[in-house]
Amino acid sequence: MPNQTKIAAAWLARDPIFLDTETTGLDHTAEVCDLAVVDAQGAVLLNPLVRTVRPIPPDAYAIHGIGNADVAAAPTFAQVADQLRAVLAGRLVVVYNADFDKQMLVQTHALARVPAASLRRAEFVCAMRLYAAHYGAWNTYRRDYRWQTLEKAAAQCRLRWAGSAHRALADAEMCRRVVRHMAGLK
Repeated sequence: MPNQTKIAAAWLARDPIFLDTETTGLDHTAEVCDLAVVDAQGAVLLNPLVRTVRPIPPDAYAIHGIGNADVAAAPTFAQVADQLRAVLAGRLVVVYNADFDKQMLVQTHALARVPAASLRRAEFVCAMRLYAAHYGAWNTYRRDYRWQTLEKAAAQCRLRWAGSAHRALADAEMCRRVVRHMAGLK
């Protein structure tokens, strides 16, 4: 059994949660505008749109299709932070590109002026890095496995999307399914 299969199976044995965010950009001023968490069975634990502090730029809208009008009546991050904290508490959190999503959550906590302690109490692991090793395309320049987008991973695993890629709920669910695929499960 390949190491990646064992790791994916070990993650699933810990009853993890799967998280994804959509954001207003990629830089240090970006913030979360869509957030989803599903459990290991695919049940939705959290899935709010989030009213942003700054307007959503057109280039971010072009990726995820979430506009300022969509989040105008949504709760602020401060209003969903307690729910997120309760969902994350002491859990293994599997994320496709964990470094990015965790950084976006840290930034959004700071913008909302809420403590990010719940992020430190959860254990974040990266399904993208594990899948890169599972897929096995070597990047000579970086001396590591080439990262695959979630869309590519889904196609390579022959998984069909439930919803649209680049929406937090669909991406969290696809991350869950990719990890199950790596573990040898349907």
